[in-house]
Amino acid sequence: GMAVTAKLKMLLQLMKKRGLSVLFLSETRTTSYHYYVSEGYLCYFNGHFKHKGSGVGAIISPHFRQYVMNINQPTDRLIQLRCRGAAGQFHLWGTYTPHQGAEHDPLRDTYWDNLRDETNAIPEPEFLLIQGDLNTRLQARASDETEHIGPLVFGKGETFIDNNPVKNRAHLLSYLSLIHI
Repeated sequence: GMAVTAKLKMLLQLMKKRGLSVLFLSETRTTSYHYYVSEGYLCYFNGHFKHKGSGVGAIISPHFRQYVMNINQPTDRLIQLRCRGAAGQFHLWGTYTPHQGAEHDPLRDTYWDNLRDETNAIPEPEFLLIQGDLNTRLQARASDETEHIGPLVFGKGETFIDNNPVKNRAHLLSYLSLIHI
């Protein structure tokens, strides 16, 4: 309706003002796959009718559209843009990870398995960038995590690190160790 149109206009205005080529969206709450063009911007959205709180999307600027070779939406929480550049192909991923709440425990394993499988299918040395909402509370970095978590982590400290294997922090660290970053 009108609210959706107003939000899109605001996002397009933001992209123009900031000179953004791609804007990934998460928690779009869309319940199906659809795309359209607005003011020359290509808008892709994906969601699932059973998961009304999920959904991802990408808005691609008119000048960047020529570099997008393929758009892949393997799930209602992942969207991939396969692009070409002067140095070769690269992959931009938008993501929306299930929340930490217990009601999302069954979704979390599947989500992380899908992300790992999809990104592992990208041939080396093609560049990969994942952006979006990982719903992960880092709180601090343990001494053995310096390879995967940067030096600037703000949170409550090491005593608040939750290493519960079903939560996103443990999944994220496992994912990072498997993809050899």
